[in-house]
Amino acid sequence: MGKRNNKILNQIYTQPLPVKVYGGLPTIFPHNPISWIYFGYVYIRVLREVGLEQTIEVEVEDRVFKVDREESMMILWRQGFFGKGNLSRSEPTWRERIKRLNEEELSNEDITKVRREERKRFKNERSKLQELELKQRQDIINPQEQLEMNALQKKLEEFKVNYDSKKIKPDVIIQDANLEYLQLQPVEVMFLKYLSAIKIFDNGLELTNEQLFQKCTGQHQDQITSSNQFILEYVVYHHFRSLGWCVRSGIKFGCDYLLYKRGPPFSHAEYGIYLMTGEKKWTDIQALTRVIGGVKKCFVLVYIDIPDLQQFNQALQTKNCSDLLKLYKVTPILYKRWVPSKTRD
Repeated sequence: MGKRNNKILNQIYTQPLPVKVYGGLPTIFPHNPISWIYFGYVYIRVLREVGLEQTIEVEVEDRVFKVDREESMMILWRQGFFGKGNLSRSEPTWRERIKRLNEEELSNEDITKVRREERKRFKNERSKLQELELKQRQDIINPQEQLEMNALQKKLEEFKVNYDSKKIKPDVIIQDANLEYLQLQPVEVMFLKYLSAIKIFDNGLELTNEQLFQKCTGQHQDQITSSNQFILEYVVYHHFRSLGWCVRSGIKFGCDYLLYKRGPPFSHAEYGIYLMTGEKKWTDIQALTRVIGGVKKCFVLVYIDIPDLQQFNQALQTKNCSDLLKLYKVTPILYKRWVPSKTRD
């Protein structure tokens, strides 16, 4: 990636998280009245900016967390790479693609398909022209074939001239409506809620932290155990996010998470994360190692020390997420497949 592209990406993706930081307030000197005035000015300005901020709203529908406002979708993607467009590979770009389609600018795949069909017709007509030219050289061509040959020559010449400059017009006109939404993982929703960056609504009612926790774990608070799968997944997600990594789903490569240094637009993922929860078969781990190694990534096994039930219940009663996270210990281990032919030195 060139320096120019890096500069453009740095201008687009300026913040690592959808949290605005205003910096510290100026120092007050009791004997200097100007410092009091300046402090009041900065404080009021910050309060006004905080009041103008728009809250990102997340809707829950059939246990799927959705963000449908276009502005909110772009904030979550450009400030931390959260979620995935349901009609896109990752970044929610469906509306832009449809807009280009309406402006008579098809995607590369559509242009390639149309041009392949045109080249096929061109080759068929060219072969027919070559047969007629052969008849002409043998002096066995009739007047009707002569006229057909002249028409084919003219048609093929026009095709050569207009081939590169021809515009491909779509047959379908699509309404200006965004049908795409940003789908968030439960661990992403919990992390954003931990940062107070979003509000979650279910049938128009805002969910509390306790209600969101129960919805993500799939159990009532009295039935939640310290080895709940969602809690373990969130502990690992929170651990790597707090270390500055961009954490994305690793389902594409069969692992739990992928770690990016900054995000998908800047570079490929460097690590594939696999949670060692429950009983894992080493044959499955070996298969994953080959998959992760085939795409030039490092394979990391993550072990989680789970607290006993009494400590867990005590922390759960405090309703403090930080107290709960402190009970778990995350131990990542880099796993590498040893290949004798490549490691002889």
